[in-house]
Amino acid sequence: PRTGYYLDIFGVLWNRTIDKNIGVIENTVITPDNLAKYQFPQPLPDHYLHTCRSTLLANHRQYRIPRLNLSLWERAWTLRGMENLMMDLIADPDFAADLFTRICDYNCLVLTQAIKHLPCEGIYFGDDWGTQIGLQMSPQTWRTLIKPHLKRIYALVRDAGKYVSIHSCGKVQELFDDLIDIGVNSFNPFQPEVIDIDRATRAYKNRLCFWGGISTQATLPFATQDQVRAEVKHILDLGRSGGIIATPSHSIAPGTNPKNIIAMLETMRDFA
Repeated sequence: PRTGYYLDIFGVLWNRTIDKNIGVIENTVITPDNLAKYQFPQPLPDHYLHTCRSTLLANHRQYRIPRLNLSLWERAWTLRGMENLMMDLIADPDFAADLFTRICDYNCLVLTQAIKHLPCEGIYFGDDWGTQIGLQMSPQTWRTLIKPHLKRIYALVRDAGKYVSIHSCGKVQELFDDLIDIGVNSFNPFQPEVIDIDRATRAYKNRLCFWGGISTQATLPFATQDQVRAEVKHILDLGRSGGIIATPSHSIAPGTNPKNIIAMLETMRDFA
């Protein structure tokens, strides 16, 4: 690929000439005509496995959670295209179901190898289902086409005695009970812009751990240092008896005031 482009192991071409963090997809890998013939990559090739294992062994005193990114919904739309997949959910749900099944089968192979060979306490799954105003699909569509596969994937981790952590950006709290039902232990990002963190902490105490809580959209980039300290103290107080891993709600954006980051870290140090 040309400079600024990246071809991943699934055959997806990412244009990172403008969005250098994730990128924009330039091709459609999966169609209804070629799904049955598509060959998924080798699950955890030896060089990946060796690198991951070495890193995890070197950090044996820490809580280790290797990540399976783009785990189901995101993997599907990167292969199929977001617009195509959204239409498939309505116009060709059988094809969408087949695509999710193929991805789930592949993920289970990856996880079986990871659980067998990688020393870790849990697995962290990335799969954004939300936007700032709600889910990307109806709750019923999620429960019909997505949830059964997630249950199967997460069960591999729980049955091995490990924790399940998931990442899904956006306003997805109407799925929290479903996530608990299929074995999720902790949820990230805990975004105060779209989730009432006080209410959620009370409602799901001892059932779901929230990971985040410190705003990366408003507080860290735009607030005063005193406002940062107040928000961090509030999150720490909410989690005094458990249920919150106090961190920024997402990656800290470029351009964030370094003084605000320092204020956050100092407050965590002094009041945790």
